[in-house]
Amino acid sequence: MKIIHKDFKKGVVKLRIDDNEDLWTIKKIISVGDIVSGSTTRVIKKEGREGQRKKVFLKIKVEKIEFMQAVFILKILGKIIEGPDDVPLGSYHSFNLEPGLKIIIEKDSWSPYEQKTLLKSERKALKLLITVLDSKEATHALLNKGVKELFTHNASLPRKDDPSRAKKVKDYYQEVIKQLKDLINNNKPEKIIIAGPGFAAEELLKVIKNQDKDLFGKIFKAHTNHTGMAGVKELINAGIISKVISDNEVSEESSIVEEFLQQVSKDRLVAYGLKEVSKAVTAGAVKTLIISEGLIIDLRERKRFKALEDIINMAEETKARVEFISTRHESGMQFYKFGGIGAILRYNYE
Repeated sequence: MKIIHKDFKKGVVKLRIDDNEDLWTIKKIISVGDIVSGSTTRVIKKEGREGQRKKVFLKIKVEKIEFMQAVFILKILGKIIEGPDDVPLGSYHSFNLEPGLKIIIEKDSWSPYEQKTLLKSERKALKLLITVLDSKEATHALLNKGVKELFTHNASLPRKDDPSRAKKVKDYYQEVIKQLKDLINNNKPEKIIIAGPGFAAEELLKVIKNQDKDLFGKIFKAHTNHTGMAGVKELINAGIISKVISDNEVSEESSIVEEFLQQVSKDRLVAYGLKEVSKAVTAGAVKTLIISEGLIIDLRERKRFKALEDIINMAEETKARVEFISTRHESGMQFYKFGGIGAILRYNYE
């Protein structure tokens, strides 16, 4: 997601949707009563003429949010409060949000959770090292905020019936591994993607697994139909990058939940449940505040989010780290079922 403009004091954020994962983020930050505006299409009817669909800029007050996961469309429905003269105010319109669109979201106030969720979505871009290879060519690229081709290595291999071919292929894989390690040292990527057509990527991974398990653990394997930069672009267009980023976030969140539950099992410096966590936050004893997004959704729907929002605000005032845990993975669901709110403490406040 690209945040084009933000002014939380005035309650206005303009953003561009880059991928399907962004739709899930927007669903978490838009609430009934918010104002959403952007370019959209609508059938305009004029007296005595058949309606025609045209592009218009509309502003609606949100009444309903629906995420159609099967087709990856986020539908935002509400009454039109601003638009061109040929669009009646007060009539209903729905924005079908999808990658590529720009929208403006206006709120009376952005909660700390909404702000953190939005900013986290923009920071989610990891530095990724991508290697796309086949049996005789390996292209290395770096993806951060943009894509940069590093270089392509071409192997000079003999014909398949040449007895020296097997050794030459092994040498080729060893050279690619050496290149990978050099690029990792120079660029410090968080994750590595190895992909390509055929079996070369799989064979390379087998060699890496036998030689360097730490390196192997950082690698995400994928398939492409092309080699070179065409293969890199294919990965991006196929959504593989979003999958790697999502997996990385799951790993980080799972580690936070695991640390908290270990502290609980050892009866160490922890608090859980709204009441106990509120006491700990008020005492300034919280080191890390952990909140399930499932609990946030529940309390919003029941109009009881204010109490939790006060806890978050107070935690931030006392310099506590605040972590929001998704329910879209096993550890996140486990934490949600545990109660959805917990804290790792600096000291025993009682």
